Amino acid sequence: GENPNYNLALSPEHMGWSVLDPDGPEGEATLATLIKENGSYPDTYEVRSPRGGRHIYFAGSLPSTIQKLGPKLDTRGQGGYVLVPPSMFEGKAYEVLNDADIAPLPDWISGRIQQRVERHAAATSDVDERAAYARARSLLLDYVRTGKVSVSGSGGNGRAYAVACELHNLGLTPEVSCTLLDEVWNPHCNPPWDYE
Repeated sequence: GENPNYNLALSPEHMGWSVLDPDGPEGEATLATLIKENGSYPDTYEVRSPRGGRHIYFAGSLPSTIQKLGPKLDTRGQGGYVLVPPSMFEGKAYEVLNDADIAPLPDWISGRIQQRVERHAAATSDVDERAAYARARSLLLDYVRTGKVSVSGSGGNGRAYAVACELHNLGLTPEVSCTLLDEVWNPHCNPPWDYE
């Protein structure tokens, strides 16, 4: 049966897509700067999110990243998902902004992400960070195995916050913590959290 209270989400990667996610005026400014430097992107399918952001869809694969393209400009792809119309957030709906066909992902977007990912890997190749990452990953796998996940309506928010703090205490950056939580722990929560 239909339940009007459920939100709809999709995994862009499983559809062969990726999503550019400028958040508010700062994200739009970052995107405008990138377009000035690299040229525009083709007309493509876009959704407006309830908080005034945009989800810009492309055909092609990208990792899910936080601000790797610049301030308030994220990507959703591998290991991530997006809410889609007519989902609601805080009483407002996701709406189709541009009902165009999904255009191919421009090379300059994927190229820039790849550069940043490689640079980050080079900067974090020291033993301490790798050890912290391994410890954090096995902690999360242990939590999943023993059912220590967030369940909506029974302290889910507090549990998610506490787990995020634990990862931070292990020495992970917020960005790496989020990626790890989303990849290992979040799929087992009920319901899984929106990446935002």
